[in-house]
Amino acid sequence: MTIRYSWWRADERAKKINETIKLFEKKYPKIKVKTDFQDYQSFWEKFQTQASGGNPPDVFQNAVTFLRKYDRRGVLLDLGSQIDAGNISLSNFRAGVTKVGEVDGKQLGIPVGSNTMALVIDKKVFRKAGVEPATGWSWDEYFKALKSIHDKTKVPGTRATSASCTCTTSTSARTARRSTPRTDSVSTRPI
Repeated sequence: MTIRYSWWRADERAKKINETIKLFEKKYPKIKVKTDFQDYQSFWEKFQTQASGGNPPDVFQNAVTFLRKYDRRGVLLDLGSQIDAGNISLSNFRAGVTKVGEVDGKQLGIPVGSNTMALVIDKKVFRKAGVEPATGWSWDEYFKALKSIHDKTKVPGTRATSASCTCTTSTSARTARRSTPRTDSVSTRPI
């Protein structure tokens, strides 16, 4: 059996993934993994074409923000039955981390990493506008403070260097696709 595994980004990540695949193939000698590593833009162009044509990779790296989109299109497999059967273990994850791979009660992805989110402010700018920064604000309180800073100083109260730093978790998920059993794809039965 051969499965296709696709991902994007840095050469160092590719090296680590390929080392992991060698360990997997050693443990499961009847399964071969065909890899497809590309830069981010090329990955998504190819993936969208494959998904639209009904032939996405069997396992792929995906940003959690895309899980709902591809679930609606019927591309993703709910991994719940495999978890319940003991074929996939989530026991080594910190509490709550696997929730990022859930959509509408379905486990569609399994995190391969997570980031700590942070909010950094310039206290001088806040205080210049008469806004005292405090911990524990709600998002509404935070945005009210930003509006006040902008209204009083004409400085935008915030500046994001990356949408993924402020709007999403940067956690990636390995996602298995729905497939009909074939000799070159992953089926929903235990291997």
